[in-house]
Amino acid sequence: MSVIRLKPVCVPADILLRTIEASVMTATKPARSIIKVDPSTVSSLRPINVRAALDNIILSDRVAHGLDALVDSGLMHALLPEVDCIVGFGGGTSGHKDLWDHTKRVVASSPRNVIVRYAALFHDVGKPSSFRRIKGEVTFRCHEERSRDMFLAACKRFDPAMSELEAPVSLLIETLGRAEQYGNDWADSAVRRLSKDLGQHRQAYLSLVKADCTTGNAAKHARIMALADDLDRRMQELAEIDALPPALPKGLGLELCAAFERQPGKW
Repeated sequence: MSVIRLKPVCVPADILLRTIEASVMTATKPARSIIKVDPSTVSSLRPINVRAALDNIILSDRVAHGLDALVDSGLMHALLPEVDCIVGFGGGTSGHKDLWDHTKRVVASSPRNVIVRYAALFHDVGKPSSFRRIKGEVTFRCHEERSRDMFLAACKRFDPAMSELEAPVSLLIETLGRAEQYGNDWADSAVRRLSKDLGQHRQAYLSLVKADCTTGNAAKHARIMALADDLDRRMQELAEIDALPPALPKGLGLELCAAFERQPGKW
């Protein structure tokens, strides 16, 4: 019996984007494999409309389906090539996890917060370009900085539609690796420094740290969750200590002695 191969149907970018947006919100399943974007229509998309559609897709409960639809249709490559580049990276015998599968799981398990979910979507996009194998060891040196820069490049293309995301999302992406280095041996000064850098985005950061743990190893997962909770506890405790009224200024006792012409000691 012969196999009937359906030819891809090219659809204008605006219609295709709205179709994918609707599919994640209504639980419908368009024929992803045969619907492709018409490349000549991508430039006509308005940045503000793209941002609105991407927000709805990325914040939906069916975000993994929506992201796959964007990839299969060619829209991800056209709109967010930085994200598209991780599709197919890793898995199998590569020595690293399937990066696209990992990213979808991180996004889906993150809180439905636009800052956290964009950070989750872009947090590993710098890995393919920073991949190195040194003496059999896989490394991704400075991939957080590359991921941040690639996110900022995407923002510039849609400027000003994504301008308010630039600072907070970049912050979460570039600092994510610091949580992986955290341990009980961290000095209070190091915890304070990270907390100060995060500012109002501390809870968003910690939720991303936890979502980024997609390991199937139960013991490793429990250890990472415990470290994240401990980091949260220490940042909170130090914040409360730092919020206390300041102690008496240094040298006040000597000034009082001089003012009352008394010697140091019990009066």
